[in-house]
Amino acid sequence: MSLSSCAGAFLGLQITGSASAYLENVWVWTADHELDRSDHAQISVYTGRGLLVQNTKGNPVWMYGSSVEHNQLYNYQLSGAKNVFMGMIQTETPYYQGPTKDATTPYPVNPAYDDPTFSSCTTASCKKAWGLRVSNSSDVLVYGAGLYSFFDDYSQTCLDTKSCQDNMVSIENSQRVSLFGLSTIGVKNMVSVDGDNNYIPQSDNTNTFASTIVSFTL
Repeated sequence: MSLSSCAGAFLGLQITGSASAYLENVWVWTADHELDRSDHAQISVYTGRGLLVQNTKGNPVWMYGSSVEHNQLYNYQLSGAKNVFMGMIQTETPYYQGPTKDATTPYPVNPAYDDPTFSSCTTASCKKAWGLRVSNSSDVLVYGAGLYSFFDDYSQTCLDTKSCQDNMVSIENSQRVSLFGLSTIGVKNMVSVDGDNNYIPQSDNTNTFASTIVSFTL
C-alpha cells in the first residue's frame, strides 16, 4: 500500500517524557469521509498513530472529553506513562481495516515509539487498531470510555455478531490501572491483560447496544 497520495500523519499528538498536559474537548481525528462534497463519501486516509502519552517523569496528564479516531496502530497509547487521568474518552477503529488492510500497514511498526506489533495475531480481526493500549505505565484512571469498532473493511455485517474486531483495550506490564464505565461496540474481547486476550469478554457484559463493565482495577 502506497502512502504517496493518502498519508495523513505519522502521529496525531505526543506528550513526551517531562511534559504535563491538560486536554479538554480535544478531537484527534483522521478523516473517514469526504466533507467538501455533498455525498460525504467514505475515504481512506492513513495516520499511523493517535495520541501517545510518554510522561515518564510522572508530571500529571489530565484529559476531559477527548476523542481519538481512525488511526492505524492505536488511538490512545500510554507508554511508560505515570499519573494519567482520562475522563470521557472515545475512539473508532479505522473503517478500512479488515482482511485486505490491517493495522500493520501502511506505516511500519517502529520500536522507538513502543508500537504494538500484533505478532501474536492469527486473524485479520485481531490485527486492528487498539482503542486504548497501556504499556509499562502506572497510576492510570479512566472514567468513562466508549471504544467502538463499527466496520470490517467498510462492511457492517460484523455488528450482528459483535465481531468487527477481536480486542480493544490492552494493559501490558502496568500497575494501578483502573477503568470505570468502559463500553465497547463490535468487539469480541473488551480488555486484554499481558497477552490474555480473553481477560474480559464482551459476551459476559452485553448491555443493550454496547457491552459495558462498571469497574475494573489491576
